[in-house]
Amino acid sequence: MVYCVVASTVLPGMAWAHGGGAEESRQPWTSWPPFAPELLIGVVLAAAFYIRGWQHRRDRTNTISVWRHVSFFAGLAALLIALQSPLDVLAEHSFTMHQFQHMFLRAIGPMLLLLAAPQVLLIAGMPEVLRARVLAPLLTNRVAGALFGFFAHPFVATFLLLAVPVFWHIPKYHNLSLLNEPVHYVMHITMLVSGLFFCWRVLDPRPAPQGASYATRIVMCWAAIAGNIPLGAYLTVKSVELYAAYALKGRLWGMSALADEQVGGMVIWSPGSMMFAVLLLVVIRSWGKRERQLDQRPARERAVPVAGALAAANRKLGLRLAAIAMMVGAGVAVIAVLQQFMP
Repeated sequence: MVYCVVASTVLPGMAWAHGGGAEESRQPWTSWPPFAPELLIGVVLAAAFYIRGWQHRRDRTNTISVWRHVSFFAGLAALLIALQSPLDVLAEHSFTMHQFQHMFLRAIGPMLLLLAAPQVLLIAGMPEVLRARVLAPLLTNRVAGALFGFFAHPFVATFLLLAVPVFWHIPKYHNLSLLNEPVHYVMHITMLVSGLFFCWRVLDPRPAPQGASYATRIVMCWAAIAGNIPLGAYLTVKSVELYAAYALKGRLWGMSALADEQVGGMVIWSPGSMMFAVLLLVVIRSWGKRERQLDQRPARERAVPVAGALAAANRKLGLRLAAIAMMVGAGVAVIAVLQQFMP
C-alpha cells in the first residue's frame, strides 16, 4: 500500500499537463506547452517530501546508494520531459514523437521512480497531519486496499501494461485523443498509471511472499517484451495510413503519413521493448543478490531445499515462458493475416 504515496505525490496535475495547438508546429523544437502549475506542484511536492524524508532519516538510511537518489529525481525529470517540454508539442504533430512521449510515461519515468524504492523517504517526509488524516485512513481502508491489490496483481498489472497501448492505438480512439484534450489527458493517465503498477510489482524490494517471486517478475518482463513486439511490428509493416488526425493538426517535417506511422511502430518495437529488457536484467541481478544473501547465512538458519518443490517451481517457470513464446508466435501470425487482408 505504501506505493500509493508515489502515485499521490507524482500524479497530481500530471494528466492536465497537455496543450498546444497547430500553430505551435511552426517551430516545434522550441515550442513549449502551456505552463502547467498542477504538474509542477505535484513534482515539487514529491521532491520536497523525498528530500525532507531523507534528512529526517539520514542516521538510519545512510546506506542508501547515491544512485537511488539520482534515479528518483531522474524519474521526475522524465515525467517533466514527457509532459512539460517541447516533446509534448511535437507529439501532437508526429506519430513517431508521440511514441517517444508514451515511452517516457509508460516505461522510463515509472522505472526510474520505482528503482529508487522511495516509499519510506516519501512517507517520512510528509507532514504529520497529512500522514495522520490522509495516508493512514487510505492505507487502512479495505476498499482501497482491495482495489490496489487487484491492480497490483502480477497478471492484472501486466495485462494493463499491454492492453492500454493497444486500446489507444485503435485508430478511432487514437484520432479522438488528438482532437479532444480531455480524452488525451485520459490517455496520459492510463499510460502512466499502468506503467507505475507494473514497475511497482516488478521492482518491489520485498521478497516473496510479501512481494512477487522473482520467477514471476521475470515472466512479467518477458510478457511485456513479447506483448510489445506484435503491436510495434504491425504498425511497422502495415501499408495504409491509420491516424489521419496528425494531418489535421499539421504533420512535422513533411514526412508522409505512412512513413511517420511506420517509424513510430519501430520505436514501439525496438527501444520500447528494450526498456522492459532493462527491467528484466535488473530483476535477474536482484535475484542473484538475494541468493547470495541467503547463501551467506549460517548453515543452521538455511532452509533445507526440497527437490520436489524446486522441480515444481522450475516446471512452472518453464511453462510460463513457453506460454509467452506461444503468445509471440500467435501475435506474428495475426500480423501476417492482417497483412494479407489489409488494402
